[in-house]
Amino acid sequence: MNSFEEERQKLILKKLVSNARAIISNQIGFSAGCLKMSKILSWLKPYKVIEIQVFDAFFSETIAIPIGTERLHCSREAIKLYDEKLIPIEISYREKVIDACFEIIKNYGEKN
Repeated sequence: MNSFEEERQKLILKKLVSNARAIISNQIGFSAGCLKMSKILSWLKPYKVIEIQVFDAFFSETIAIPIGTERLHCSREAIKLYDEKLIPIEISYREKVIDACFEIIKNYGEKN
């Protein structure tokens, strides 16, 4: 791996750790944080550094539900219906996601 790729990998890992901290501290919404984590992890796939399935699993279960700014284009009634589907999914994934976030911080945080 050349130095450009190494630097890119380090930057992506830094974003991964930052997002893990944001999820744990509620600085980002749970669903939005999970979707962002799935995207960041996809950037790391070519480097074969880390593989965590929980975020992709969450994404696959919520793909048809507006999350983040998409919700601004929905009526209040629609959001209420979407939330009836989203909240149980969030609850079922919460512990696994938090565990994964702590693992990411432990393995790729500032000390590494």
